[in-house]
Amino acid sequence: MKTIGERLREAREQKNYKQIHVMKKVGINNKTLSGYENGVSKPDYDTLKTLAKLYEVSLDELITGIDDDHIIDEEVASFKKTMKGFYEEHDSLNNDIYKLLHHVSVHGVFKAEYEKVIFNCFRDNMSTYSQTPSDYEYFDNMYNHYLQDKSEDPSYIDEQFEEEFTHHYNLNSVIEAVRASGDYEWKEEIIFKLRQELLANGDFIPLPPIDVIKDNNSDPGTTTDNPKLEEILLIKNLTYRNKPLTDHDRQRILEMLKLMFPDRQ
Repeated sequence: MKTIGERLREAREQKNYKQIHVMKKVGINNKTLSGYENGVSKPDYDTLKTLAKLYEVSLDELITGIDDDHIIDEEVASFKKTMKGFYEEHDSLNNDIYKLLHHVSVHGVFKAEYEKVIFNCFRDNMSTYSQTPSDYEYFDNMYNHYLQDKSEDPSYIDEQFEEEFTHHYNLNSVIEAVRASGDYEWKEEIIFKLRQELLANGDFIPLPPIDVIKDNNSDPGTTTDNPKLEEILLIKNLTYRNKPLTDHDRQRILEMLKLMFPDRQ
């Protein structure tokens, strides 16, 4: 059975479309489309629907290689169901990541306090999904050195690197990388790291509960569906109205909570 990538290439060639033609029609760049066709990455469900419409083939035919009218084999039907679940799950992950990325950006530019976590989440992936991979590889190496310098001297700022970051890591480019990837674990890691950073900055966004909250006394494998407020207060660099909470502040909050909820001792 042919892969989805092979069927995408075959459908495109049957329409006599070059990859540049597809980019002009639906906005999928050459690098991303080539990744789909060569099996480097998998398109999400919406992208498959867009390509199916452009190539004038059914979505079922792209996913399974057999049009709906001709499906008679149970194994093929089962494969369709599996693939549908695969893309629905990716759509769910993608949507959660999109919400987080929009929340930590302003007009397509990431807020300064989230640049480091964005870079750490995406630095090994942007060169894969970009039209200019060598540019990303060079920038990533240089920017990583810049972050090391800043860790030694937090007041150090290089305006050129800050401008370059916005050029390489903006909302559109990062979302394009998410859409192009079929890596579940990476996407789940992005959600976890961004949620942790939001909590560390005293920022919140209404998404499903974060999967793991760790403190100094917890087992690394411990998970909880609902983060505990007393554990959130242990997070380093927690702020309120842009000012860091001191240990004294945290203690006062805990004392107030005890007074407010005496039945929860």
